Amino acid sequence: MRVHSIRIGFRNETQADFLHLVGEIITKMTENASLFPNLPVQLKQVTAERDTFRDVFNSSEHVGRTGELHNTRKALEESLRQNERSGYPLAKEPTPHGPIPAPTEAGVEINEDGFFEIWATIVDKSYSGVIFAATEADNPINDPQQWTFEYSPVPSIVFSRGIVDGKKYKFAVAFVGSSEKLHWLILNKTLYGNVK
Repeated sequence: MRVHSIRIGFRNETQADFLHLVGEIITKMTENASLFPNLPVQLKQVTAERDTFRDVFNSSEHVGRTGELHNTRKALEESLRQNERSGYPLAKEPTPHGPIPAPTEAGVEINEDGFFEIWATIVDKSYSGVIFAATEADNPINDPQQWTFEYSPVPSIVFSRGIVDGKKYKFAVAFVGSSEKLHWLILNKTLYGNVK
């Protein structure tokens, strides 16, 4: 996914492109609001200025429309510049921080090739990856030597390592943050290996 950063001056964008870009920035500001609590120009004001510019942009030709476009865009650009100068990268992706809470929901199914497809709901967008784990159903939960682990940058995986046909398995999922501590969700579903 392409991630925009705020630039000082938007000289190369047409009015339509600028409006689209600001929409993407506002979306990222909304998604990451908890990471930017003290912006010089708050999201509510940036959105209002975008809406004013959009209203003028979408209006029919009339005397003074060009000047209105110029003035409303200039005000919006200045608000974005103020936020950028403050050091807040408004369009950045969340970065991992601390231990991430365990998934609130996860599931596992057997795919047509006999491998386990495991998924988890995202609880914190700042995760840097997901660790999926499987072990034979009778093995103790708290013995890591008995588990097989696979890492994925996304919250789903086809798990195939160490799976033996006919053996029963249990599963666990944890999100990775900037801390070594992991919060695991043990799935309450067991499945038999059925590798084809």
